[in-house]
Parts: sequence; C-alpha cells; structure tokens
Amino acid sequence: SRPGDGFFSFAFATHRNAFAVVFNADGSQGPLRLLFAVNPHLDSVNIHGDEFPVVIWKQVADGERFFVPDEAPEPGVLNDGVHLGPLSCGLWISG
Repeated sequence: SRPGDGFFSFAFATHRNAFAVVFNADGSQGPLRLLFAVNPHLDSVNIHGDEFPVVIWKQVADGERFFVPDEAPEPGVLNDGVHLGPLSCGLWISG
C-alpha cells in the first residue's frame, strides 16, 4: 500500500537545494526511521532539524563510506539539524 501523508518529512537548507528526508517520519511502519541528507553545492550547508522526529539518530554512512560500529559518530538528537560538507550526503537511522 502507498505510504500516508506523514510518512516522508522533508527539511531544506535556507536558500539552497540541499535537503534531508526522513522515511517513516510518522512512525506508521514501526519505530525504525531513516534520514537521508544531500548537499549538491560546492560549499557547506546546514539543514535545519525542526522537522526531524525527536529521537536518537545514529549516522551509518556519509558520502565516502558506511561506518563500522566502532568508527561511527556518537548517536544524538538532530534537532539542531545536520551539517554537510561540499558535495556530500549522509545516512542516519533511529529505532
């Protein structure tokens, strides 16, 4: 079946095309959520986290690699948003 209106939640960098999308933002498919953020610009951006669910996010990948558990950044709440370097992306998981 098709996801409901709250399944995806998007956030954007101010005056930029950089964005982040939360999959299963409404929790309709259980506690597991994914957040994928992309910066197509040649400079760093901040994507505001006001639209992100208030949960603990663990980064599992960036634009260069998937992290092994011992090398992953510390999990945390992303309400301040995410910072992405030039031409980069990131993948986070919660739940």
